[in-house]
Amino acid sequence: MKLSHTIPLVAAFSSILASSLTAATVTFDDITTSTSNGVVPSNYSGLNWFGFNWIHVSDQGSPTGYETGTISGSYSAFVFPGSTGTITSPTPFVFNSLYVTAAWRNDLQILIEAELGGTLVFQTIINGDPFSANFVSPNILAVDTVRISASGGTSAGLAANLEHVTIDNFTYNEAIPEPSSVLLLCLGALCIGSVRRRTH
Repeated sequence: MKLSHTIPLVAAFSSILASSLTAATVTFDDITTSTSNGVVPSNYSGLNWFGFNWIHVSDQGSPTGYETGTISGSYSAFVFPGSTGTITSPTPFVFNSLYVTAAWRNDLQILIEAELGGTLVFQTIINGDPFSANFVSPNILAVDTVRISASGGTSAGLAANLEHVTIDNFTYNEAIPEPSSVLLLCLGALCIGSVRRRTH
Protein backbone atom coordinates (compact mmCIF):
# COMPACT_ATOMS: atom_id res chain seq x y z
CA MET A 1 0.00 0.00 0.00
CA LYS A 2 1.35 3.38 -0.99
CA LEU A 3 0.75 6.26 1.40
CA SER A 4 0.05 8.59 -1.52
CA HIS A 5 -3.12 6.63 -2.25
CA THR A 6 -4.48 6.87 1.29
CA ILE A 7 -3.84 10.55 2.09
CA PRO A 8 -6.52 11.83 -0.32
CA LEU A 9 -8.94 9.30 1.15
CA VAL A 10 -8.30 10.49 4.70
CA ALA A 11 -8.51 14.12 3.60
CA ALA A 12 -11.83 13.48 1.90
CA PHE A 13 -13.14 11.63 4.96
CA SER A 14 -12.10 14.49 7.26
CA SER A 15 -13.82 16.96 4.95
CA ILE A 16 -17.04 14.93 5.12
CA LEU A 17 -16.77 14.81 8.94
CA ALA A 18 -16.25 18.58 9.18
CA SER A 19 -19.09 19.33 6.77
CA SER A 20 -21.47 17.24 8.88
CA LEU A 21 -21.04 19.71 11.78
CA THR A 22 -23.57 22.15 10.35
CA ALA A 23 -24.09 25.29 12.41
CA ALA A 24 -27.61 26.38 13.33
CA THR A 25 -28.49 30.00 14.03
CA VAL A 26 -31.45 30.60 16.33
CA THR A 27 -33.19 33.83 15.27
CA PHE A 28 -36.56 33.44 17.10
CA ASP A 29 -38.28 34.49 13.87
CA ASP A 30 -40.11 31.20 13.37
CA ILE A 31 -41.90 31.05 16.75
CA THR A 32 -44.85 33.33 15.94
CA THR A 33 -46.17 36.10 13.70
CA SER A 34 -47.48 38.14 16.64
CA THR A 35 -46.19 41.69 17.11
CA SER A 36 -46.28 41.34 20.90
CA ASN A 37 -44.16 39.07 23.16
CA GLY A 38 -44.39 35.67 24.80
CA VAL A 39 -42.51 32.72 26.25
CA VAL A 40 -39.87 30.92 24.16
CA PRO A 41 -40.98 27.25 23.95
CA SER A 42 -39.00 24.99 26.27
CA ASN A 43 -38.07 22.71 23.37
CA TYR A 44 -37.10 25.03 20.54
CA SER A 45 -34.64 24.78 17.68
CA GLY A 46 -32.99 21.62 19.00
CA LEU A 47 -32.27 23.00 22.49
CA ASN A 48 -34.07 23.42 25.83
CA TRP A 49 -34.91 27.03 26.76
CA PHE A 50 -35.85 28.22 30.24
CA GLY A 51 -36.45 31.80 31.40
CA PHE A 52 -36.53 33.39 27.93
CA ASN A 53 -39.28 35.43 26.30
CA TRP A 54 -39.51 36.33 22.63
CA ILE A 55 -40.39 39.87 21.56
CA HIS A 56 -41.26 41.68 18.34
CA VAL A 57 -38.99 44.59 17.46
CA SER A 58 -41.90 47.07 17.60
CA ASP A 59 -43.48 45.82 20.83
CA GLN A 60 -41.88 48.38 23.17
CA GLY A 61 -41.80 51.35 20.80
CA SER A 62 -38.68 53.28 19.86
CA PRO A 63 -35.90 53.80 20.74
CA THR A 64 -35.06 50.64 22.69
CA GLY A 65 -32.32 48.06 22.88
CA TYR A 66 -34.83 45.61 21.43
CA GLU A 67 -34.43 47.40 18.09
CA THR A 68 -30.66 47.43 18.37
CA GLY A 69 -30.49 43.82 19.52
CA THR A 70 -32.69 42.39 16.77
CA ILE A 71 -29.96 41.31 14.37
CA SER A 72 -32.04 39.47 11.80
CA GLY A 73 -35.76 39.44 11.08
CA SER A 74 -38.18 41.09 13.51
CA TYR A 75 -37.75 39.06 16.70
CA SER A 76 -35.24 38.55 19.50
CA ALA A 77 -35.39 36.98 22.96
CA PHE A 78 -34.94 38.57 26.37
CA VAL A 79 -34.44 37.73 30.03
CA PHE A 80 -36.41 39.50 32.77
CA PRO A 81 -34.60 41.44 35.53
CA GLY A 82 -33.45 39.23 38.38
CA SER A 83 -33.87 36.10 36.27
CA THR A 84 -31.44 33.81 34.49
CA GLY A 85 -32.06 32.49 31.02
CA THR A 86 -30.78 28.93 30.66
CA ILE A 87 -30.16 26.92 27.48
CA THR A 88 -29.47 23.21 27.87
CA SER A 89 -29.05 20.05 25.85
CA PRO A 90 -28.81 16.39 26.91
CA THR A 91 -25.87 16.03 24.50
CA PRO A 92 -22.93 18.48 24.30
CA PHE A 93 -22.91 21.10 21.56
CA VAL A 94 -20.47 23.68 20.21
CA PHE A 95 -21.27 27.13 21.64
CA ASN A 96 -20.27 29.31 18.68
CA SER A 97 -21.65 32.81 19.17
CA LEU A 98 -24.55 35.12 19.96
CA TYR A 99 -25.49 38.82 20.17
CA VAL A 100 -26.44 40.38 23.52
CA THR A 101 -27.81 43.87 24.10
CA ALA A 102 -29.07 45.87 27.07
CA ALA A 103 -32.72 46.68 26.42
CA TRP A 104 -33.01 49.84 28.55
CA ARG A 105 -29.96 50.65 30.69
CA ASN A 106 -26.43 51.89 30.14
CA ASP A 107 -23.54 49.94 31.70
CA LEU A 108 -25.69 46.85 32.18
CA GLN A 109 -23.52 43.95 33.36
CA ILE A 110 -24.42 41.01 31.14
CA LEU A 111 -23.11 37.69 32.47
CA ILE A 112 -22.68 34.76 30.06
CA GLU A 113 -21.60 31.37 31.41
CA ALA A 114 -21.25 27.91 29.87
CA GLU A 115 -20.83 24.53 31.55
CA LEU A 116 -20.06 20.96 30.59
CA GLY A 117 -21.12 18.27 33.04
CA GLY A 118 -21.46 20.84 35.83
CA THR A 119 -17.97 22.31 35.28
CA LEU A 120 -17.70 25.96 34.27
CA VAL A 121 -15.86 26.15 30.92
CA PHE A 122 -16.61 29.74 29.88
CA GLN A 123 -17.50 32.98 31.64
CA THR A 124 -17.54 36.59 30.50
CA ILE A 125 -19.20 39.86 31.52
CA ILE A 126 -20.28 42.31 28.82
CA ASN A 127 -20.82 45.97 29.60
CA GLY A 128 -23.99 46.59 27.57
CA ASP A 129 -26.09 49.56 26.51
CA PRO A 130 -29.24 49.97 24.39
CA PHE A 131 -27.43 51.56 21.46
CA SER A 132 -24.96 48.84 20.44
CA ALA A 133 -25.29 45.09 20.03
CA ASN A 134 -22.41 43.01 21.39
CA PHE A 135 -21.17 40.05 19.37
CA VAL A 136 -19.78 37.32 21.63
CA SER A 137 -18.02 34.32 20.07
CA PRO A 138 -16.87 31.80 22.71
CA ASN A 139 -16.41 28.97 20.16
CA ILE A 140 -16.34 26.42 23.01
CA LEU A 141 -16.18 22.94 21.50
CA ALA A 142 -18.40 21.17 24.04
CA VAL A 143 -20.97 22.59 26.45
CA ASP A 144 -24.34 21.35 27.68
CA THR A 145 -25.54 24.46 29.51
CA VAL A 146 -25.46 28.21 28.73
CA ARG A 147 -26.70 30.80 31.22
CA ILE A 148 -27.41 34.50 30.59
CA SER A 149 -28.33 37.11 33.19
CA ALA A 150 -27.91 40.83 33.78
CA SER A 151 -27.68 43.32 36.63
CA GLY A 152 -26.68 46.86 37.46
CA GLY A 153 -26.43 49.73 35.05
CA THR A 154 -27.81 53.25 34.98
CA SER A 155 -30.71 54.94 33.24
CA ALA A 156 -30.24 55.59 29.52
CA GLY A 157 -33.10 58.08 29.48
CA LEU A 158 -35.46 55.74 27.63
CA ALA A 159 -39.11 54.94 28.29
CA ALA A 160 -38.20 52.29 30.87
CA ASN A 161 -35.29 51.71 33.22
CA LEU A 162 -35.14 47.93 33.59
CA GLU A 163 -32.38 45.31 33.63
CA HIS A 164 -33.62 43.44 30.58
CA VAL A 165 -31.02 41.77 28.34
CA THR A 166 -31.83 40.68 24.79
CA ILE A 167 -30.20 37.95 22.72
CA ASP A 168 -30.36 37.12 19.03
CA ASN A 169 -28.67 34.92 16.44
CA PHE A 170 -27.56 32.27 18.91
CA THR A 171 -25.31 30.01 16.81
CA TYR A 172 -24.34 26.46 17.75
CA ASN A 173 -23.64 23.07 16.21
CA GLU A 174 -23.10 19.50 17.25
CA ALA A 175 -20.00 18.83 19.32
CA ILE A 176 -16.83 17.80 17.50
CA PRO A 177 -16.04 14.12 18.19
CA GLU A 178 -13.31 13.33 20.69
CA PRO A 179 -9.81 13.00 19.14
CA SER A 180 -9.85 9.24 19.78
CA SER A 181 -13.06 8.91 17.79
CA VAL A 182 -11.64 10.93 14.89
CA LEU A 183 -8.49 8.76 14.94
CA LEU A 184 -10.57 5.58 14.75
CA LEU A 185 -12.57 6.98 11.85
CA CYS A 186 -9.40 7.93 9.99
CA LEU A 187 -7.90 4.50 10.62
CA GLY A 188 -11.05 3.04 9.15
CA ALA A 189 -10.57 5.15 6.06
CA LEU A 190 -6.96 3.93 5.81
CA CYS A 191 -8.13 0.31 5.98
CA ILE A 192 -10.66 0.93 3.22
CA GLY A 193 -7.90 2.45 1.12
CA SER A 194 -5.69 -0.59 1.77
CA VAL A 195 -8.41 -3.03 0.74
CA ARG A 196 -9.18 -1.07 -2.40
CA ARG A 197 -5.52 -0.93 -3.32
CA ARG A 198 -5.08 -4.69 -3.02
CA THR A 199 -8.16 -5.51 -5.08
CA HIS A 200 -6.99 -3.61 -8.17
